Amino acid sequence: MAIKSRDRLLKYLVAPAIIFSFVAGVLPMLYALRNSFYNINVRLPMQTERLIGITNYKIILGNERFQASLRNSIVFSLEGTIGAVLLGLAIALFLYYFLRNKPLLLTGLSTMLLIPALTGRISVAYIWRLLYDPVLGLINHVLGLLGFGTVEFLSNSNIAMQSVVFTDVWQWSGFAALFLYAGLVSIPREYFEEAQVIGASFFQRLRYIIIPNLKGLLLAVFLLKFMISLRNFDLISVMTGGGPGTATETVDMYLYWLAVGGRGLLSRASAGAIIMLVITIVSFMIIINLYQRQKVGE
Repeated sequence: MAIKSRDRLLKYLVAPAIIFSFVAGVLPMLYALRNSFYNINVRLPMQTERLIGITNYKIILGNERFQASLRNSIVFSLEGTIGAVLLGLAIALFLYYFLRNKPLLLTGLSTMLLIPALTGRISVAYIWRLLYDPVLGLINHVLGLLGFGTVEFLSNSNIAMQSVVFTDVWQWSGFAALFLYAGLVSIPREYFEEAQVIGASFFQRLRYIIIPNLKGLLLAVFLLKFMISLRNFDLISVMTGGGPGTATETVDMYLYWLAVGGRGLLSRASAGAIIMLVITIVSFMIIINLYQRQKVGE
């Protein structure tokens, strides 16, 4: 009887979260799917809605600006994720080899590493926009002291995306490092002691001990960071506004302009959102499949 009461209580506690997820996630997605098959323009509210099938999908898939924004989204997400994971792994190795036996220093540095991830992305964007500023920015000031010229980090289309990606990597590499450090600590010490006895180098330990034991965790951190990178509207909007031109414009920024900020083509933006949703789901399925294969291999 007590078990049934506990199960019933658990259902009641979980129900609000399920309802909220449905209302906040599923219903808007269904509404966007429905709108994508109509010719809705929010700038023409008196226009009669007309069913036009997959016309919006054909138009937006053939749109060069959408294709460019999709490439930018993929570049930002992949470069930001790979950079954060690799830098996080390097930081985790530093913590493991040099600070593992210094708990006070380890705790302080771990807290500092977590601060950027806990800082709002809007705040991070404004901080780095100021740092990159060609006149007032600290980075250009240091470059000037070293004898280099002024660098237009956010105004140069050749390096604007990499500048924004670097900001993203800075914010999340410490977060990834703490996950990976926990994984390093869980590796049996006997493995490292045996490697030391046979005279294995650092790179041999990294290749034959660390990487094989962290594969599952690396994939999990990669998936988590990739999900975070896809939500990039706030960071890029504040730092570059998608510019210069459309050099850093991602899909969510383009769809916002298409539906709200520019032409009012809500139905076409909805079609783009559905396309992006499908791409995201397929990407997650691939990564999760790799993670599951890794777990089975272990």
